[in-house]
Amino acid sequence: MLVVPMLWHHAAALGRTGRRKHLSATVLGVVAGLGLTSTAVLVAPAVVAAATTATAVHATTGRARRARLGCCLVATLPALVVGVGTLLSEPQRLDDSVGALTSGVVAAFDPLRWLDSGTEPIGVVRMVFGDGLGALLAVASALLAWATVGDRSTRLLLLAGPVAVFVGFLAPGVLDVLNEVGEADAIAWRTIWILPIPALVGLMLTQARLVLPGRSPVPSFAVVVAVLLVLALSGTSITSSANRGTRLVWPPAVDLPHPDLDGARGLVDRAPAGGRVAGPEDIDFAVSVLTSRVKSTNPRSSYLRGRHVDGAFRATERRTLSHALEHGWAEWGIDAVADALDGLRPDAVCLRAESPIGDRGEVAKVLVDAGYRPDGTDIVCRYFVRSDPSG
Repeated sequence: MLVVPMLWHHAAALGRTGRRKHLSATVLGVVAGLGLTSTAVLVAPAVVAAATTATAVHATTGRARRARLGCCLVATLPALVVGVGTLLSEPQRLDDSVGALTSGVVAAFDPLRWLDSGTEPIGVVRMVFGDGLGALLAVASALLAWATVGDRSTRLLLLAGPVAVFVGFLAPGVLDVLNEVGEADAIAWRTIWILPIPALVGLMLTQARLVLPGRSPVPSFAVVVAVLLVLALSGTSITSSANRGTRLVWPPAVDLPHPDLDGARGLVDRAPAGGRVAGPEDIDFAVSVLTSRVKSTNPRSSYLRGRHVDGAFRATERRTLSHALEHGWAEWGIDAVADALDGLRPDAVCLRAESPIGDRGEVAKVLVDAGYRPDGTDIVCRYFVRSDPSG
């Protein structure tokens, strides 16, 4: 909310004026973005390049234009260095990175894969904007807000964002390449952060005029009121069950589905400080959001890959145990689940309450055989705790 608008402002001013203070502010904004999230490796360079290029093309020619585009490259350098360095740093192997790059580029030019992509562009758009009138307003504003202003430089600037997103990142195959090269699937949807949607929606609603046949243009104030009324009547309420069961509460609470929160609290209450808990991935994620008093085994599957993963991290065991606790059966065999329990040694475990029981409850049997005893059941979990916490 802070860094992306700042980058748009200073990068655009850099393209128009070439002043050093805007270059310094843009570089600092890129560095700040990198400190906040790894997503800045994709978003920050795209914003800076789009904004600087759009205004430099309009305001300059020849040598001056090349100088400002060079400043754009300097401003994006921190993100480029971090991105390339992450791909090539140990313990990742250069050969693997090059091989992934080759397969990703080939995939990008495979029309058959476009029809069944691992990361569908339309899925990314729906993830961010949802559906219905609200999504239509956001997408329409992103694509058409440039038409509401008269200044040519500003028009180019407002066009640069949608071009970077829809022609760049959301073009067929591009997200697949990013995922092949850098395992960017978990953050690919955030490339839409490039678009300053609130400002674009504001432009559309306040600058556009509704013209009816044979009548004078309707004032923008009337358009704003009408759109807000329609959104209020047709949109999804914040307390709707469709909004993951969200409720308005005081004091404020964590924005996570309540069943997951209940299971997470049950695990935390059963584990000693500094201990480890294990459960289905959603429950583990809720634990990691709620507290740092205990460690969760698998808060996100994407965390089981990357530079930090070595033999001691036991990524395979984490994945095996998480899957078994989610489904109640051992896809890779009961010995694999037993080995995961022996290597990870969680202090408290949540097995999905609806998982198989009795003779078909093979995971529950493995838990008991591994020295865990049942410790209660609720609508979310069947809890088990280690019989010998010091063992």
